Amino acid sequence: MSDLPQDLPVLVYGRGKDEEPFREETNVHLLNLRGGLITLATSVEPGQQLILMNVVTEEDQRCRVAFVGEQHLGRSMIGIQFNWLTQKFWQIDDPTRQEFYASAAGAFWER
Repeated sequence: MSDLPQDLPVLVYGRGKDEEPFREETNVHLLNLRGGLITLATSVEPGQQLILMNVVTEEDQRCRVAFVGEQHLGRSMIGIQFNWLTQKFWQIDDPTRQEFYASAAGAFWER
């Protein structure tokens, strides 16, 4: 699936280890239709449920933490798995969305 966009801006919602709700801005890296990789400063556990909000479409998608990788510069690499295929969520087939995705990551961090 090399034609899928990468580094897509998302908001991640969930609950930390202390059960306090959190909201964190990040990007989805190495996206495929079943999951991807994100980095988070908030500690999460494998199996934990998260909600990703696609910044481009403002739609949300439930996912679960598949694994927690090593921490680097205060952020952990997190593998996420979606509950179902996400082609509609990312609106990958829409040419206008594809063009917007190409510039969305930079615009997201400039806010």
